[in-house]
Amino acid sequence: MHLLSAFWFSMARKIKSLGLRHYGAKTVDVNAAVDWESLIAEIFVGFLLGVFAYMGYVAKIPLLFFPCLIGSIACLFAIATTVAAYFKRKSKRNKNVGRAPES
Repeated sequence: MHLLSAFWFSMARKIKSLGLRHYGAKTVDVNAAVDWESLIAEIFVGFLLGVFAYMGYVAKIPLLFFPCLIGSIACLFAIATTVAAYFKRKSKRNKNVGRAPES
């Protein structure tokens, strides 16, 4: 174990001597991208699980059909809640446009 950690320490030193820098993950504005990214991921996963459920139904394999069907329905529910939350937030934002701030 000691030999392995010494190896990684020496590799880190070599990388630093080459002038390479490591940058950590940057913070992002969560409100701007999460809705569309999650919606696309939910659609993609729901579609794949739906295809797997269909193939499980056609092949008469209940161990493939039922779990994939449940997952696909859960993804469809997640899609519906994401879209509903988007429209709810949008209508709330439109109601607040033009109002004077309360003091």
